[in-house]
Amino acid sequence: MELSFRIKFSLSRKLRVYELPAISKQQTVVRNLGITNINNMKKYLPIFVLSLMLSSNVFSQDSLRISENWTELTQKLTFRTEITLELTKQLLNSKKIDKVELKNAELHAKELNLICKNSVLTHTNINLIKDKNAELTMSLTHTLVNLEFDTKLKNKEKTQFIIDQLLVIEQQICIVSNKYNKSCKDYDKEELIFNLNCENESPQIEFK
Repeated sequence: MELSFRIKFSLSRKLRVYELPAISKQQTVVRNLGITNINNMKKYLPIFVLSLMLSSNVFSQDSLRISENWTELTQKLTFRTEITLELTKQLLNSKKIDKVELKNAELHAKELNLICKNSVLTHTNINLIKDKNAELTMSLTHTLVNLEFDTKLKNKEKTQFIIDQLLVIEQQICIVSNKYNKSCKDYDKEELIFNLNCENESPQIEFK
């Protein structure tokens, strides 16, 4: 049987007397918890943001230091290729120089020069430059050994000047590569290390 509107309203008011305090208290607790959480978030939000900014800043500084050292190293390697190309031109007319090795030195120098000028700091590019540099070193070493048999050309002033430049740049490359590798180790980026096997001493080439 359907209750009249007045009876239902009366019952509703009576029931509300018993139910509302409990519900009201629960709502108050939930509201207070929400306000407390919001206040806590507001309190710690600046600290969190500052922490993110500091972390980002440190990461940026680390990346910048490594990138700067890498740029310096690739510049030195580029200069080495340019000196090598000067040397190959100087030795081109020698009858005692292995022309295959001389051509290889020229080719590897041009390839390395191109790669260094367009190299982004990535693990793949580092390995590519390392391999190309090793190929250049091999051909250049063979060429310089052959030069020992051409005393007249070796003793020319221009030849000696180019060789002196080559010796200087080799030492500079070792110094700069050590600095670059140290920055990689300092900032836990050892996968980016460029190993030239000259941590302890600079390479030396003797000409008699």
